[in-house]
Amino acid sequence: MPQKNNRTKIDRVYKPFPKIKKAMNLGKVIFYGSIRACNQNVYRKLREHFISLEKEYVISGLSEEVIIYKDNRGIPHIEARNFNDVYKAQGFITTTDRLWQMDMSRRLVNGRLSEILGPDLINNDKLFRSFSLFRSAQKSISLYSEETLEWMQSYCDGVNTYIEHVKKLNRLPVEFTILDYEPEPWSILDMLSIGRLLSYSLSHNFTNEIFRFELQKKIDDELFEEIKPNYPSDGPITIPDYMMGENVKIKQQTSEKTINNLDFFSDHLAELLNLSSEVTKGSNGWVISGKHTKSGKPILANDPHIEMQAPSTWYQTHLKVNNETENMNVIGVTLPGVCGIILGHNDKIAWGVTNNRADVQDLFIEKRNPSNPNQFQYKGKWEEAEVIEEVIKVKGQADVAFPVVVTRHGPIISDVIGNNQQIKLKENLALQWNANYPTCDLEALLDINRSKNWEEFRNSLRKYSTPVLNFLFASEDGTIAYRVGGKIPIRNKGNGLLPVPGCDDEFEWKGFIPFEELPEVVNPKQGFIVSANNKVIGDHYPYMIASSWDAPYRAKRINQMLRKSIAENTPLVIEDVKIMQDDTLNLQAVQLLNILLPVLYPVKHNKLETECIRILQKWDCKDTSYNAAPLIYHFWWWEICCTLFKEKMGTFLFEKMVDRMNITDELIRKAAQGNDSTWFNNAGGFEKVIIESFKKSIITIIDLQGNNPYEWKWGEFHHFITKHPFGKKNKFIGNLINPQGKIPIGGSYVTVALASYDRKTGHILDGAPWRMVVDLKDCLGMDINAPGQSGNFLSHWYDDQSLLYVNQQLETQKFKPEQYRNSKMKVKLKPSKSM
Repeated sequence: MPQKNNRTKIDRVYKPFPKIKKAMNLGKVIFYGSIRACNQNVYRKLREHFISLEKEYVISGLSEEVIIYKDNRGIPHIEARNFNDVYKAQGFITTTDRLWQMDMSRRLVNGRLSEILGPDLINNDKLFRSFSLFRSAQKSISLYSEETLEWMQSYCDGVNTYIEHVKKLNRLPVEFTILDYEPEPWSILDMLSIGRLLSYSLSHNFTNEIFRFELQKKIDDELFEEIKPNYPSDGPITIPDYMMGENVKIKQQTSEKTINNLDFFSDHLAELLNLSSEVTKGSNGWVISGKHTKSGKPILANDPHIEMQAPSTWYQTHLKVNNETENMNVIGVTLPGVCGIILGHNDKIAWGVTNNRADVQDLFIEKRNPSNPNQFQYKGKWEEAEVIEEVIKVKGQADVAFPVVVTRHGPIISDVIGNNQQIKLKENLALQWNANYPTCDLEALLDINRSKNWEEFRNSLRKYSTPVLNFLFASEDGTIAYRVGGKIPIRNKGNGLLPVPGCDDEFEWKGFIPFEELPEVVNPKQGFIVSANNKVIGDHYPYMIASSWDAPYRAKRINQMLRKSIAENTPLVIEDVKIMQDDTLNLQAVQLLNILLPVLYPVKHNKLETECIRILQKWDCKDTSYNAAPLIYHFWWWEICCTLFKEKMGTFLFEKMVDRMNITDELIRKAAQGNDSTWFNNAGGFEKVIIESFKKSIITIIDLQGNNPYEWKWGEFHHFITKHPFGKKNKFIGNLINPQGKIPIGGSYVTVALASYDRKTGHILDGAPWRMVVDLKDCLGMDINAPGQSGNFLSHWYDDQSLLYVNQQLETQKFKPEQYRNSKMKVKLKPSKSM
């Protein structure tokens, strides 16, 4: 039976002399890190002692022997005779590499970071307790089949077996030693809860609603209207109208009812919510019909965009089950702590995903009863809210108690967001979110792992709810397909851009788009399907999915490359598709430089500025790391944004600006065509903004890289670095743990090889740590997972894939037994009854 998560248990042990112990623990990191950086021979011996695996383990509950082969990248290939055993082995081996990451993910989603990290994380814990993702996970358990629950419990048993093993040997990962606590047992609730972290990561419409309201209050209506979301008319659509035929055009009603006094933005809130327009949780994915490939079978490519971190968000795994009645052979990636494969392929099908950008969150303005703070008005009556008394345990100080108040629409989050000394919220905002409903997502994914064709894959998605994703599919039988998976709300009224009144049913959700009516295309005539967070479907579609989409440059570029190959009648192979994934052509620059450069020509420039103009004129518009032109261009574009918006919006709102790229580029194009723009007019006019922004950007670059533009390099600023959490705030520790340091890298926000970055430091924020290309002919796959498989900084596999990543290389997946069975690392898990 599933284990219940004991959320009240204190999992650290208090010991005497905490300051001395903390210093000793920190000394261990410095000692190990120094050895890693300076003496590789001693480091290897230490590594073997602390993180080496034994050749055999006796595992209670196994029914038969399981063999795990770890290949040259540390990827486990697990061979078992049944599903319970394969998932138990998966839990065991994953924990050897990612235990501390698993525990931190669990603590984040459960709102329990303060227990081990102290009072700085109290507000973060309050926020996640208010989100109540662990409660919706708890309610979801009853939806799962007994068979799936059995498999999930087997995975948890494998995790807990390893935890007990290393605790007995006093070999817990060093992070536990430093923070002076031990991990609790893993449970099904933990697994389902951290699975919901993807929903949090990919769904931030509620923060966008807050941004728009605060901005609406700060600027006049004319300025606000100019920067509403607007997908470019020439932007690619995954399923354009001509693919879906003529449907009845039904538009949902919209409303502009808003509130105008949401005074609660501050730098503290930004850190709490991690609001940043610089982060692009997107993805690229495309699938090509066999009629355009050399093998005659489909090729699928996928590179989900997510935070670049150490260890990687993803964990690579190969699961193989084979007996007289059942079999499975699936490889790909999963989240550490979650069983099965989330993205990858088996021996019949391959699948990938991109973020759909569906608006699945709404903020409702609730009217509170002045006589009873736990009652809220609905249809003229006061309704009693559910009140959940939460207690947050805090390292080094007393417990913190606070109530989570849940209305008919969801938890009140404004109390938490506004909980700091600088702001006092007057409005009560409740968050309605599809992730707060019971779901059966993991069962859907486990079904996909065993699917053999499109029909089985499609039926598996019936159980899937959150996060809403674009699923790309290819199969050995030649089928290629695309389908939206997940629950997208149908609103009575409203467009999801702004908070709406919650005191009546005017803006209520009426349910979700029916499964059979979600966007889907199978074997389109053009012979390929592209999804890159662009608009999903044409305007004839009767439901609202979203009001805001990513800038279309990546989708447009992928379409260009595929159409060019088809027009040239060049059959594609995996290597061709890999090159497409690594493409750094900046289509934004291709379009905008034709507008921007001519503005500079009539103006007198100094010698250095003139040289910079020449560099841009000769540029091929590729964001390569060794070139000066990308540096000049991106700094110029950013300065245009600053000049247009920063003064009017204020620094905080400007930095959190939603849809900045689409809005800025559209304003530039319209102004260049002679259309009036209030934003440009307020900043001094189109020509003045462009010219002064150029000059300011050059001054900024000189301060960074000197006054010789021919020595400037994009990669000197724009870089990748493997950063363990302990190294983020302590540069000395960071350099010891991550001796590779900064690695120059190409790409940008707008390239297919996406690499969004911090505007101040140049450090890569988001990218595609895992990339995969699969040819369905013999299921030949290639992938990479940066920085590496292991979360242990002593391990060779901690960052061994970093250089492969920045050099745009993929490694062949070892999918066939002859590719991995000769591995030097072979681990046997034996059932206790056989000993």
